[in-house]
Amino acid sequence: MTNKIIRRCIICGSDHHVPKFTYTWDFLTKVRWSPPDELRLYGWDENSTSTVVECSDCGCFYTRDVIAYPEAASVNELVTDHGGGDSSIENPRLYSRIDAAAWTIRNLIVLAAAGKTRGIKFMDFGAGNGTLCNIARALGVGTVVAYDPFSPPGEQAYRDRNFPGILHTRGLEKATAFGPFDAVACQSVIEHVLDPRETLATIYRLMAPGAYLYINNPYMPLDRELPALQAATKISKRDIISYYHQHHFNYMKPAHFERLAKEVGFTLTPMTYFPPVPFAPGMRMRCTIQHLKSLYRGLQHRLGINYGRQFYILRRE
Repeated sequence: MTNKIIRRCIICGSDHHVPKFTYTWDFLTKVRWSPPDELRLYGWDENSTSTVVECSDCGCFYTRDVIAYPEAASVNELVTDHGGGDSSIENPRLYSRIDAAAWTIRNLIVLAAAGKTRGIKFMDFGAGNGTLCNIARALGVGTVVAYDPFSPPGEQAYRDRNFPGILHTRGLEKATAFGPFDAVACQSVIEHVLDPRETLATIYRLMAPGAYLYINNPYMPLDRELPALQAATKISKRDIISYYHQHHFNYMKPAHFERLAKEVGFTLTPMTYFPPVPFAPGMRMRCTIQHLKSLYRGLQHRLGINYGRQFYILRRE
């Protein structure tokens, strides 16, 4: 029998809701092509369902009845390769992705170091394979902590696959002892957690006053994409609606995420995240477009103009 966790609205706490979309065994195995053995390891069976609802009071979308994961040891059997080791890039198109991550972490560290008379401390909350920690270490940060309580590799495996000097832990108590942190990154986490408010509050408590947090909140406009999701007969990784799956529990629009962040105590900054492009032959048009995009986004942030914002740098006052 499937075990479920029933949740109230992740923003306002209301239990008034309207069902919008239900994940079923058939949908996951035949439309999303999820391996049945993997689904069983995550607590699913042929009769399991999990429904995304819309809060009738604040309009937030979230999964109300989450299939409870089995013991972490069983789930970790799914994790066979976290990357690391040889981190070279064979596909040149992926350079821009790494460049964007490096630019974001560089900005975060520069902000955190401003006015400091000591070295700063960096944490990746939900560190995964360690990419962001490696960037922080390469930029010269002395204290770099990879904290991942979810499904990380063991400490020895993490050390073997990443730059030396990165402190790795699964335990919150140990992570707290390494802090407080001046710069924190949280990438691809908030959509997966059962209690995003408590997750943000935990990060807030780990940070020093005046510290900065980089966090992403994927923009998943279910109200607009629901017809395509309902009509889908096959969803591949390339499809825009591929981010609708059973491991995403929270579908916060920017206004909902920003409300949550402010209620926890964070201040939003008007940062933009486009890395610079060299003004060189063959790249001048791309450089100009990148500058215009940065200017446009910066104005939107400063004027409070709403759009499908996914990336934030927040400050703890």
